[in-house]
Amino acid sequence: MRNSLVVAVAFLVIAMSYSVFGAGLIINQTEYLKGETITISGTCSEQVQISLLNLDRKIFEESAECLGFRYEASYQTSFSDPSGFWNATAMEGEVEKNKKFRVLPTKESQFYVIIFLSPSEPGQARTSELDILVRVTDAGQDVDNADVFTWTAEGEKIQLEEIGSGNYRLLYNVPVNADLGRWALVITAEKNVEGEMFGGENTSQLTIENAPIAIEVLEPATKTVQAGSELSIKVSANYENGKLLANPIASVQFNGDSFEMDDGGAGNFAYSLPLELEDTGAKKVLVNLEDEFGNENTITINLSVVSSPFAGLLELLPVLVVLIVAGIIFAVFLLPKLRAKESESSLENRRNALEKELKKLQDNYFNKGNIKKEVYNKKKEKIETELVEVRKRLK
Repeated sequence: MRNSLVVAVAFLVIAMSYSVFGAGLIINQTEYLKGETITISGTCSEQVQISLLNLDRKIFEESAECLGFRYEASYQTSFSDPSGFWNATAMEGEVEKNKKFRVLPTKESQFYVIIFLSPSEPGQARTSELDILVRVTDAGQDVDNADVFTWTAEGEKIQLEEIGSGNYRLLYNVPVNADLGRWALVITAEKNVEGEMFGGENTSQLTIENAPIAIEVLEPATKTVQAGSELSIKVSANYENGKLLANPIASVQFNGDSFEMDDGGAGNFAYSLPLELEDTGAKKVLVNLEDEFGNENTITINLSVVSSPFAGLLELLPVLVVLIVAGIIFAVFLLPKLRAKESESSLENRRNALEKELKKLQDNYFNKGNIKKEVYNKKKEKIETELVEVRKRLK
């Protein structure tokens, strides 16, 4: 009974140690020739995820069951696999173990010559369509009916299409988020000839660059603008392949300051830039577009900012306000009084003139007798009527 308890405790300790330290990892060799089988094994306490990578190229993935605290998986290499340093990974839960080893070519796996016909330029931009074209030969003769493979920038293995005369092609769109920098484009080939395998391998060193972003200026339509006005800036932007930018941010830079543009959707962006009165002369407005993956482009809008015809008027605005207020005060308060005084003086002059005219009329009738009575009475009535009215208005 005691021995059984000891065994049980020991068994539990071993199980706990496996659980704490995660999967172990053993590979049976440090170097393999193409065509040989790679065996991966180790200790475990639960299911283990196995993967084989050549740099970022995915070669093999498998879930291995944990039986009796051990797991094992195997992969037979082929001539279509790349040679070089590989990495074996065993992951149990969050615990990961890695081992490096080499896969070496054989004479038969290098039998065919693979010639790159395209791409001819090493620089390849994100979002561009990459034309991968190779020719497979054997002693200068075209090799048809071979299986030819490559790996994408994401590490996926993909087969090229045979197009005849030993040529194989793949049209591949470089992802917008592909890793920037050096990219080794590996091509492998294999063919079964009467039960015997032959292959070939070649690498083209490429460089992945930022995706080009096309920016079209919609506004301003003219390059000459006035100081003191609002400058409307509108642009449309997309990748050069016509697709919309991924979560773009657009900004305007002017006089050392940066302003975020409004995203109107469908690749359209706008901003109203206020120009100060002193912003005259040759000016540059920078418009920058950037997506969430760091692809960006900046364009320059060259402007000629001229003085506003109202600029001088605006400088005199305080004086004009004072003059206008003074004019209003004059019109409302002083002008009526002046007009009243002017009217009173005019009435007094008229009264005096009427009184003189009446005296002269009386002198001509009573003293000189040179007018008739009917004429005298008629003129006298007219003068006296007007004189009464004038005297009333003077009161």
